[in-house]
Amino acid sequence: MKIRIIICIVSCLSFYNCFSYSDSTITHKDLTKLVGCWEGSLTYIDYTSNRPFSMPARIIVKNSNKNNIVVCSLIYPKEPKANTQDTIFISKDGRSLNNEVIKTKNKFNRDSLEIITEITGIDGNDNLAAIIRHIYIIGKSTYTRKKEVQFVGQASWILRSEYKLFRMKQCN
Repeated sequence: MKIRIIICIVSCLSFYNCFSYSDSTITHKDLTKLVGCWEGSLTYIDYTSNRPFSMPARIIVKNSNKNNIVVCSLIYPKEPKANTQDTIFISKDGRSLNNEVIKTKNKFNRDSLEIITEITGIDGNDNLAAIIRHIYIIGKSTYTRKKEVQFVGQASWILRSEYKLFRMKQCN
């Protein structure tokens, strides 16, 4: 009976591993999945009203001439003054993204990748110490990027911002 239970557990774990893989390092190849044009929305919590605000957003991601960097153009059609350039860069050892420690990297199926980073910092109107978490979910046709905050001494996480984007067939 014990042998059957052990065989069942091992089989289940083997089946699970076919669909999910976890690691805490990333490579440039992981970031190249972002290259292209994305369109959707940015929703963030307004620090003044503490209410969510959504607006259209586009991100154009290009490889840079350095192997560990991709360049992002963040475009807000209704707020063009907010448009900006950003970079996403990997440390040489692959254990940090934008100087934030990679907590987990999970591959789901062949198409989806989730990267979770954390860093200590300051957040909120009162400039309180917090753990700041970024969650990147990169799929073949979808890209989600979340920023969550957990203030020191608190158990709950606050969703500060979230991009929900879909890959565009052509860059406009």
